[in-house]
Amino acid sequence: MKKLNKAQTLTAVALAGLLSSSAFAFTAVELSDLNGDGVISADEITTIREQNKAAMLTEFDTDGNGELSREERKVAKEARKAAATAQFDADGDGELSREERQAAREARQATINAQLDVNGDGEVSEAESAGYEEVREERKGRDGGKGGKDGKRGGGKRGA
Repeated sequence: MKKLNKAQTLTAVALAGLLSSSAFAFTAVELSDLNGDGVISADEITTIREQNKAAMLTEFDTDGNGELSREERKVAKEARKAAATAQFDADGDGELSREERQAAREARQATINAQLDVNGDGEVSEAESAGYEEVREERKGRDGGKGGKDGKRGGGKRGA
């Protein structure tokens, strides 16, 4: 079980509001217990991801053909990067340093933990994290456990 400290919880709450902006919303999926059973299942995560993909398609499919071209995916990636830079560029230099990228990863994980903590007790129980872990394992299986074709997270070709 993972216990959230006050700083992580406050960061997660603050980020939840910021993550609703369209471009950055696709970087951190906003998880919720859709059926109210006290846990966020793998099926619920998949449903939420599919909704986010549809919203992303609506926003970035400029030619209206129902899929994102290479150029449209590039625009979406640049929008996510710009939103992340605006949010986490602590020194204001227009780029994310290693430390700022680490802070962004930690903030994203704190947000995920806060969302998974459906009962709000400050701990993510095994039952609360089971769906998330199931999705993570499934994704590892699809890409050989490497996160992408070059062994780096996000390095593989995605979508059309």
